[in-house]
Amino acid sequence: MERETLKIVVRDQGKAFEPRKASGDVDLEKHISERRTGGLGVYLMNSFMDSVDYQRIDNENVLTMTKRISRKEREHGAGAK
Repeated sequence: MERETLKIVVRDQGKAFEPRKASGDVDLEKHISERRTGGLGVYLMNSFMDSVDYQRIDNENVLTMTKRISRKEREHGAGAK
């Protein structure tokens, strides 16, 4: 199966944040008003992407996310089987 890779790089100059140390324990069974604040973005990144890498470079946060996409998915949308 032929594959291509989608790579997304996000840079900002905000406070350093290490997503690998953030809690990925998100209880999706609870109503949103009952869940603790934080962690959902990290959970979603790790659920949908094939790899997530964080680096702090020259006072910048650099988040690199990659997703391998098959030819069939490209032609028929992400939900293709």
